[in-house]
Amino acid sequence: MRLKKRILGMGLAMSLMLSGLYAAPEKVRAEVENENTQKVESISRGTVIAAKSSGKKVKMPEKAVDGSRIIVTSSIADSDGEYIYYTIPNLVTKNEAFPMLKRNIKTGKKTVIGNGFDSIKLYKGYLFCTPYIGAMPEGDIYIYKVSKNGKKEKFVKGFEMVTIGDTIYCSSYKSKKGMEFEGSGIYKMDLKGKNKKFVKKDVFGTLGVSGKNIYYYNRAYDTGKVECFNLNTGKPENNVILSYLYDPASKTKVTYNTKEVKAGKYENGKWKYKTVFKGNENVEDACVCGGKILIKANYYDEAKGRGFIKFYIMDLNGKNKKLLHEGEAVG
Repeated sequence: MRLKKRILGMGLAMSLMLSGLYAAPEKVRAEVENENTQKVESISRGTVIAAKSSGKKVKMPEKAVDGSRIIVTSSIADSDGEYIYYTIPNLVTKNEAFPMLKRNIKTGKKTVIGNGFDSIKLYKGYLFCTPYIGAMPEGDIYIYKVSKNGKKEKFVKGFEMVTIGDTIYCSSYKSKKGMEFEGSGIYKMDLKGKNKKFVKKDVFGTLGVSGKNIYYYNRAYDTGKVECFNLNTGKPENNVILSYLYDPASKTKVTYNTKEVKAGKYENGKWKYKTVFKGNENVEDACVCGGKILIKANYYDEAKGRGFIKFYIMDLNGKNKKLLHEGEAVG
């Protein structure tokens, strides 16, 4: 996770958000989420705990098919089996600014339900959202609780959050000044965000959980290499797969770097990969969600002198690729 980011052209983006030119959230029927299939949940920079690719939810195991430890974390997307919820934090179009949307898995219909979030996670029927750094005002940082029709409220001060049983663990920063973040630490509290207690200071990384243990990790943007550590012991966990890159139903593992996205199957003691995406764009983000692969890519237009974003969806085998969004990159 970056604690410092340079923001370009924020005036245009913020004016779009404040003027109402982005698509307003449509009033939709509030769906009731099925009971969680796993007590360990995560809200931070990462993914889906229960993936659906065969008509039913499949519990995310602690270990992948090859024995790797799965670190449950969150991402740009999550799914309840009926919809895929996703966010494109630095995308600006004529009608959208940093949009968060829901897409019906069967029909493909999209609805904007919010904006300004970096990552999302479904938990007990709500979306818990981490704010996009570029869209945040100075001051205290909050995780937001958002209903499936877009109604939002501040939940707790913090930047990332995971839960084990009835306890929340939250990564918290004192404040934002410009693009600098002051103070850091991990706190624990109850499910209402009360009875807050300090756990550990100076932890820089994205939170995740596996079993009853909390981890923090950093993923290299250019190579995709992950460095992961146990929060309590500080010891590295070397053989890990981030949950937003693993589909438990099909046992498919996705890897990506800036150049390409690959999907793999574990056969005869090793992973065998197939390239499912490779183009002229740079891959910025990828995740497995609702039995699909979502890819956020960017490119620079020399003639226009600006950067742009393309957002794709495709099957786990790379087929049926569709371009869902394209617009200017801001931030």
